[in-house]
Amino acid sequence: GLRKQPKTLPALLFYANEGLKHWNHHSHQPEFYPRHQEVQILKKKAQEIAASIPMNSVVVDLGSALDKVIHLLEALEVQEKNISYYALDVSASQLESTLAAIPTQNFRHVRYAGLHGTFDDGLHWLKEAPEARDLPHTVLLFGLTIGNFSRPNAAAFLSNIGQHAFQGKSGDQCSILMSLDSCKVPTQVLRAYTCEGVVPFALQSLTYANSLFSEKNKTQASGDVQHKVFNPDEWYYLSEWNFVLGRHEASLIPRSKDIELPAPLDGIV
Repeated sequence: GLRKQPKTLPALLFYANEGLKHWNHHSHQPEFYPRHQEVQILKKKAQEIAASIPMNSVVVDLGSALDKVIHLLEALEVQEKNISYYALDVSASQLESTLAAIPTQNFRHVRYAGLHGTFDDGLHWLKEAPEARDLPHTVLLFGLTIGNFSRPNAAAFLSNIGQHAFQGKSGDQCSILMSLDSCKVPTQVLRAYTCEGVVPFALQSLTYANSLFSEKNKTQASGDVQHKVFNPDEWYYLSEWNFVLGRHEASLIPRSKDIELPAPLDGIV
């Protein structure tokens, strides 16, 4: 991604354990309307959504958003739907926290478990796992995840879900439930994505990238000071509204001058 224009970082860099802590803090701020509205919608529509999910379905939550999904799980329990709910997360600690927070005493019909891995890992599991592949699937995609993609990439991502999740014997009973932000008020959107917590969340991606490079180069003597590929102090989080495309855009940019990255990213400016 760093050799392309525009340069990009893998999205997984943002969602290491520390990054998730910053994001959770940020997303619970009063100004971050998307999360609050998602919760309100799920509270209001939970019974209706639950009614559309077939009996004996496998529900996979791409992101383990329990504070939102709990309303749907409770509705499924009220309707006595025998459901297997799987929370998927790239962070093992976040996954453990999600599962520990489920009020187990409230559920008899809804079973739950965790899947540790990426979105691709979860989709591959849905397609291949004997205990899941031929059952109806409902894929949950909350947190406005799809909004992080360009339109072509979003279409490709949804197509990938279809190719993995909808191919079993119950493919015609499978569905995707996702959230999209329709707000086009620049000031409201910018407040949401500049409120407390978002800057350390964004910069943490650089710190995590440094840790990955350090693990790869552990041949250094124990007393040596390891060189950072990225210095977070040299970078600035930019949040802006693109009036031409009608969307919010965020990026990390150098604070004062072009930065030439050191090994192993030599030659990238």
